Amino acid sequence: MTRRVFREHCLRMMFCISFYEEDEERIEQIERYLELEEEPEEESFSVEVIKLSERDKLKKRMEDIIGSIGYIDEKLAEVTTGWSLKRIGRVELGILRIACYEMKFDSNIVANIAINEAVELAKKYAGDEAHSFVNGVLAKLV
Repeated sequence: MTRRVFREHCLRMMFCISFYEEDEERIEQIERYLELEEEPEEESFSVEVIKLSERDKLKKRMEDIIGSIGYIDEKLAEVTTGWSLKRIGRVELGILRIACYEMKFDSNIVANIAINEAVELAKKYAGDEAHSFVNGVLAKLV
């Protein structure tokens, strides 16, 4: 699985968990997502089937992001002046959280790559102007 596909799965899981407040519920949603994606019913909805060997890596990444959401949201709130995080769409917020996590906690990913990948996700999954917004917010985090 490429890093881009990995991020797409993370984004889809971020969207799923965005409807839940409790970490336990969020972890349960991740489990459900991973179970469904192992054998998707509809090929058109699947990014790429998750192999068993990649499942644990995805789950670990999502657990790490969930564990860091307080810090991530604090950093995002600092740079989104005039925007409450509650006003940001769920897809855009998921993209921002993933990229912020990568920039702050993943030493294997250069900040510019995280930003570029986030912009590409926004172009694919979010509204027309979302990629500019995502780029602007993340550029302030560097």
